Amino acid sequence: MEEKIKKMFKKDAITGWVIVALGIMFIWMSIDPLMNDTDEFLKITGMVLGGGLVSTFVIMWVLELTLPNDNEK
Repeated sequence: MEEKIKKMFKKDAITGWVIVALGIMFIWMSIDPLMNDTDEFLKITGMVLGGGLVSTFVIMWVLELTLPNDNEK
């Protein structure tokens, strides 16, 4: 039993627990706006996700163009 407890609270496991806790907190914080003003919530969520995806693809494209390619060696 002690080994299981030690494994649960190693650095990697704590990171996993923090991610789970933050995910639950995000869902909990999203329920109220979703129920009260669904249109506004979906519009803001779409802008955040869309902006994140677009900027990610732009950064990946720029890095693909500018970083050296390992296959050419």
